[in-house]
Amino acid sequence: MSASQQMRVMHVLSGDLWAGAEVQAYTLLKQLQQVCQLCVVLLNPGRLQRELEALGIEVVLLNEAELRFFGLLFRLKREMVRFQPEVVHSHRQKENVLASLANLASVRAVCLQTVHGSAEFNPSVKQRIQGALEWCCSRYLQRALIAVSAPLKLQLSRHYPERQLALIFNGIDVAEIREQLEPKSLPGGEPALHLGIVGRLQPVKRVDLFIELAERLVEEFPTQPWQFHIFGDGPLKESLQAQAERSQAASRLHFHGHSDQVRDYMSQLDLLVMTSDHEGLPMVALEALALEVPVLAHAVGALPELIGNPNLLVEQHTVDGYYQKVAQLLESGLPAVKLAEAYSARSNAEQTFELYQRLFAERLFAKQKGSG
Repeated sequence: MSASQQMRVMHVLSGDLWAGAEVQAYTLLKQLQQVCQLCVVLLNPGRLQRELEALGIEVVLLNEAELRFFGLLFRLKREMVRFQPEVVHSHRQKENVLASLANLASVRAVCLQTVHGSAEFNPSVKQRIQGALEWCCSRYLQRALIAVSAPLKLQLSRHYPERQLALIFNGIDVAEIREQLEPKSLPGGEPALHLGIVGRLQPVKRVDLFIELAERLVEEFPTQPWQFHIFGDGPLKESLQAQAERSQAASRLHFHGHSDQVRDYMSQLDLLVMTSDHEGLPMVALEALALEVPVLAHAVGALPELIGNPNLLVEQHTVDGYYQKVAQLLESGLPAVKLAEAYSARSNAEQTFELYQRLFAERLFAKQKGSG
């Protein structure tokens, strides 16, 4: 298919972090590049912009640090008029609102979004207002919402009609991850048992539970060569560091901050621990399994289906619940793991492109029927 015949698709993303939504979007866009003419609008400079430009994908930066909401809306509308997308695909709350409103005021392309995870619990008044605005835009201005897990789709079905919902698992390119891997040594010396947690230092990730788990393991198994690693940055950094300093495991707890090479470090872990209150289908879990690193996780979202092994799933979301599982693994040994084909980048991109084609065909049919 020539470039002039390819479907024109615009993605709208924040791009402020190299985190779950951004990594998944990059993986998807790299695959879609083969069958679509792409334009990606980012609201922040950063690694995602650099990675996409390295692929030769057109990137437009509308810096939200310099533009207020209506300035972003006006500029995004102008980019849509210039690029003339047939599909507009957005990610995350602010981007969903901007994309749907700009699309309505300009090209009126097929508009959809990917929902990468559940909303935060106990939202503030401001977050409730923003959420209500996003719901209106999603419900009435977008043709589809892609859920990345079955539990997330079920949750969305309480607020949106079934016909508007699609289920497409996140995907990763296992071969690429392994080819690019440059393993990096973790502090703590050898021998060591390396347990780690990866993610934003924010309440939902419950890194406080991981620190409490570290203290409990050191207390109960003092002769084991434990080393505990925390990868990520965020608003709870100082309070979590203070908690770690008070812990009996303080000398074995390592804060690595945000790292663009987190996969290289993660490949050296004996066990990745995920203590989140809730999750969708987190990229870090997929990446760990692609690297054949066992994942011990709270049994929420799509993690039970992804991990499969009940010995690696925690139902009791407390320090004791995680401790009991690690103690069992210490006795039985860590299981061998691998990532299922259903979570490949190819499968994710094929299903997404098929959704684009179906929605576009439905729109074209409706227009022809209306004109007839």
